[in-house]
Amino acid sequence: MNDQPFQYHWQARTFEAYRPPNRLNRGLVTMAPWLNAALLVVFFIMVTSRFVLQPGIRIRLPESPFSEGVSPYGLMAVVVAQEKTPGDRNEAELLYFDDERFVLSDPASLGKVKETMTRAAHDKPGQAMVIEADRLVRHGTMVTLINLAASAGIPQVFVATRPAGGGGEAP
Repeated sequence: MNDQPFQYHWQARTFEAYRPPNRLNRGLVTMAPWLNAALLVVFFIMVTSRFVLQPGIRIRLPESPFSEGVSPYGLMAVVVAQEKTPGDRNEAELLYFDDERFVLSDPASLGKVKETMTRAAHDKPGQAMVIEADRLVRHGTMVTLINLAASAGIPQVFVATRPAGGGGEAP
């Protein structure tokens, strides 16, 4: 064997060798959890927010110079529109409520409207209703709808208008 004792050669490195070469890259990595948290908050807000869905029909609300204030959010909406059928001189009054379409000239349709309103009043007790009617809808139709809502148990009925000279649709 060898008569020389075995020697260990140990060398200490300085901390400079462990410094990352690019500090910009290190900063982005430490910012990633904050970015994840911000995206989760934005996603949570988007998921829990309520979206207002309106039917894809065009109505011209009548103008009114007064307003009693803004109606509360979450009203049941009834939309009444005039539709001219092809080849017919009469305009049919159509009612859209609770994702259903009703023709108001049909007497059986009024019974279905009352059933739907009663079901909605039972599902959402104490909730008010807003009627968005075209300005050409007959007064009798409006009175009929208000009476149907009252008999169905809906406590309040609002009629939607647009501000006078509010830059809405032209006549």
